Amino acid sequence: MSNDKDGKDRGFYDGNGFDNLTGPGAQQAYDFWDRLEEMRKDEPLKGNLYDPRVSADFPQNPCNLPINLMLWPERMMDFVMLRGEPGGEFPPHTHGYGDEIYLIINGEGIVIIDGVEYEAKKHDIFWIPAGTPHTYRTPADKTESFDIFAVNVPGVKHTMRSTYWAGPPKGKKAGDNA
Repeated sequence: MSNDKDGKDRGFYDGNGFDNLTGPGAQQAYDFWDRLEEMRKDEPLKGNLYDPRVSADFPQNPCNLPINLMLWPERMMDFVMLRGEPGGEFPPHTHGYGDEIYLIINGEGIVIIDGVEYEAKKHDIFWIPAGTPHTYRTPADKTESFDIFAVNVPGVKHTMRSTYWAGPPKGKKAGDNA
């Protein structure tokens, strides 16, 4: 009999079910998992906000990943370092899949949540509920970048981000609280 850490019998599961895949796609699944583990092997779980492992380049607003989260498609969260250059603005968008937090790391700028503009400076934090239109901009007169550490929960497949980033939800305009 095999027990888990809580002493529960694991006999039904061990070596059965998802431990023993069969069918025409089983080998592909095993090959995928093996390849993913091989790619992850040397990928550090420690990163630095200013030394990205992967970048998604948007005009005047790069999204930098300090850890290559793309190698963990099963992750439950996402995080990026957003760098707003002076005069740059990220387009207004809405995350339909989950909440987001902005933590201001450096510089000064404007965060706009549901049509309300907030002055933002180092160490300010903002909560953006799912379905809420939001954006940020860096005034042109600033001399340093406006750096935001953004955390999204849940995580979403990288190829789906653009699908889920859109304008305000149908029937709602930025600033509407109804």
